[in-house]
Amino acid sequence: MLQMDVKRIVAFSTIYQIAVSMFVCFAVDLYLGHLMFCYHMFYKATLFMVLGVLVHTFFSIQDLRLMTFSYSFFLLFSVLVLLLILC
Repeated sequence: MLQMDVKRIVAFSTIYQIAVSMFVCFAVDLYLGHLMFCYHMFYKATLFMVLGVLVHTFFSIQDLRLMTFSYSFFLLFSVLVLLLILC
C-alpha cells in the first residue's frame, strides 16, 4: 500500500534505518554501527524540523496529494535551509 502521509513516510524510513544500523552493530562492527546511528540521528532531526516547517506552512496538511507546491519552491526552500544550517 502506498503511503501519502508525510510523517508516516518519515517514520517508516526511520524504523528501517535503525534496523540497518542495528544489523551493522551486531554483524559488522560496533563502532561503524554507532557512526551510522549518529549520522542517522542528525539527518532525521534535520528532516523532522524541515518537515515540521513545511507542514506548518501548508496549514497542517500532511497528505502529499493535497500539498500542491511546485518542485522549484521545495528546491529553493531546501537550499535555504541547507545554507542556514551551514552558516
